[in-house]
Amino acid sequence: MINLFKYSKSAEMIVCPNCLEEQEATPGAMSIFCKKCRTRIDLKTIRSKDTKQPTQQWKPKTKSITCPLCHSNQDVLQTALSAYCKNCNQRINVTDDPNGTPSGLNTAVNMAQQRDISCPHCGTSQKVPSTALSSFCIDCGNRINLQNYEIHGKFRGNLETKGVVYISDDGVVDGNINTGSIVIAGRFNGEIIAEEKVQMKSTAILNGKVRAPAMEAEIGSKFLGHLHIGK
Repeated sequence: MINLFKYSKSAEMIVCPNCLEEQEATPGAMSIFCKKCRTRIDLKTIRSKDTKQPTQQWKPKTKSITCPLCHSNQDVLQTALSAYCKNCNQRINVTDDPNGTPSGLNTAVNMAQQRDISCPHCGTSQKVPSTALSSFCIDCGNRINLQNYEIHGKFRGNLETKGVVYISDDGVVDGNINTGSIVIAGRFNGEIIAEEKVQMKSTAILNGKVRAPAMEAEIGSKFLGHLHIGK
């Protein structure tokens, strides 16, 4: 007998997951038996697989910024507060104000303020942002510390930074310091190399060697040792 309803629009075509035989099934049926291998086919499971939408890959939201130092464009996370430039490796502030206005203009002005330093490893002179905490030498590639330090109590050892070192009136330091500038209000024993200035408060006592372009000493301060003024 010829089945006149084999390709009826009311029937749906399914494929047996066991033998891959294509056959028709009533749209309202929950299950049928395969006409070839006679295994039970769960139509509900097959329909759910057919109607399942492909999963969408999650992509983080980003925003485009321009580095205020090298002016290169790059994308960062929309929720990021800061990022490192892929071109010049400097830290960029990418925060927004409460009104949602990007602070790129203020950031560019602050970050564009630079100062001159020399690498303590190879002596190469270079410019760095005034707000940077560290940088990498453009010649030898070594990391340069740019942080400021405030010393209280006793400290023994060597300290190397191109920031500002402050020794409080209760500070006692024994060692060598290579810094951008230093302010001494306590006691220091050792050698100081400063790129900018050495300042001694009235309570300062300094014993050792000092090499700096400039030195200021208040009345009452005491210095015993060797002083070399100049770069």
